[in-house]
Amino acid sequence: PSKSLCLSPFYQLPAAWEAALRAVSPVPLSVSSAVYFYPPPFLLDTISSLAPLADDCEHPQHARSDEKVHRYLHNLVRIRRFLRARIFDPSLSHEPLSISEWRAALWGDYQMKTHPPNAARSPSDLRRAQRRQDRRNAVSRLFARVAQLRSYREDELVRCGEDKLEMKDIAKDSHLRRRLLWEAHELNFRAEIMALDTLLVQKSTWLEVHRWEREGQVSTIWGPRASAISILPTEDSPHDFRWTLPARGGSQAELSLDTLVAFARVMTRWPGCPEEIVQAGVEDVAQADMERVQALAVNFYVRTFVKHYLRLPVPP
Repeated sequence: PSKSLCLSPFYQLPAAWEAALRAVSPVPLSVSSAVYFYPPPFLLDTISSLAPLADDCEHPQHARSDEKVHRYLHNLVRIRRFLRARIFDPSLSHEPLSISEWRAALWGDYQMKTHPPNAARSPSDLRRAQRRQDRRNAVSRLFARVAQLRSYREDELVRCGEDKLEMKDIAKDSHLRRRLLWEAHELNFRAEIMALDTLLVQKSTWLEVHRWEREGQVSTIWGPRASAISILPTEDSPHDFRWTLPARGGSQAELSLDTLVAFARVMTRWPGCPEEIVQAGVEDVAQADMERVQALAVNFYVRTFVKHYLRLPVPP
């Protein structure tokens, strides 16, 4: 899924994002592993015998099975506060994690493995097995020692807001699943565009105030100007859908237009930004032109991201 568009049964991507991601799929394989700031949505939108599709599921034809997903969801609710905190805290080992590392984190076995790999294997297999064990142990250290979290227990009640929930409650709660998926999309998207903008725009000679100013500019894509900490949606933040294109005017049209203009303004500083996106960042975009300009802007973002990170970006 990091290399090819994988549609979800729980929601439909905005048309511009689906088209742009489909156009670059599949991304060629690379030596380096894809890494993510937060659990990637494709690990959370599968189904299992304990976490089936709800009757009102929008796109059941896109369902994929993973008998681990109910445990992933249950443990995510338990560890998500730490996952959010570590993004901005260097003392919490805030580097993004690979897909296999996120799987290990969500699975929740944080016991260190000290047994050597099977000696009957070939030397190359032994080295690969040792590297896998080392990576799993690094995840275990992060959660057991840094986060001070014990390993997952299936019978544990986990706090979600004011409630304490069992695994079966979380597995079958379609509203909570959508909330977790929205957060996984939104948080990854915000962190990724902030990281890409830093790579393309910021200079080593910049003062801290210049970095804050630029981060504030990027943050206008998802809300009022704020610091980089706004990457983290607040616990009670509404599920804003800023990329839909309503047929008529109104508050949704204004929100989508504001988002598009802010998105364009950020990318005007990026190398190779098309002139039409530059103009959208400095002039009013007519609602009649929104669909075309949005498609152009999203396509430029997706292709720029793929060029630098060799995987698909997480869409908002």
